[in-house]
Amino acid sequence: MSELRERIFWHELKSPVGTLLTLLDVMADGLAGEVPEGLRDLLVRARRQAVRSSNMIAAAHDLARLRDGKLTFKREPVDLAAATRLAAQDAQTAAAAKALRLELAPEPACLNVWADPVQLARCLQPLMRAAIEASARDKAIRVEIASTANQAVLTVALETLSAPNVLVEAFGPDSVLGLRGGLAIGLPDAQLLAAAMGGNAEVVGERLLRLTMPIHAP
Repeated sequence: MSELRERIFWHELKSPVGTLLTLLDVMADGLAGEVPEGLRDLLVRARRQAVRSSNMIAAAHDLARLRDGKLTFKREPVDLAAATRLAAQDAQTAAAAKALRLELAPEPACLNVWADPVQLARCLQPLMRAAIEASARDKAIRVEIASTANQAVLTVALETLSAPNVLVEAFGPDSVLGLRGGLAIGLPDAQLLAAAMGGNAEVVGERLLRLTMPIHAP
């Protein structure tokens, strides 16, 4: 696909969702007339799904640009603990559906990584969702952050797997772990993004997912 055709394609994909978000906001603010009480919840739910669709399109566009060597990363110091908390909060509904406990270990006082905050979030989300999908019901998932001399290390440890070896092929090309319910970014995509920022995402043993990122050195 030529660069011009590619730009037009992604613009045409994004434009309807952007228009839908604008219309939903106009309705929610009452600018098109008073909103009946019974419709307010529907508007909120519709907007949530429209935002999710917009975010998925943006993520897919960035991944396509990454594979073509065209993606520019806007790196800055990012608090890994804060980013991890946000990813865990986003995954709470999925965890609750399986009666899972997301346990965040005590965090380092300050551990900034050198990363693009948007792309880091896109690495963290599939890790959390993959752990939830791979875990047996009513168990714990423990999330810890540590550091080495020049790397921050995030580990997501499962207490019990839902099936033997479920994580073995987690980063394989056909893996669907972590795809559902979020940005439709899987673990192989998270691995690509992490590597492009100088880090890595991987499975360690049978029950551990690990993300490493370079520490920001002031």
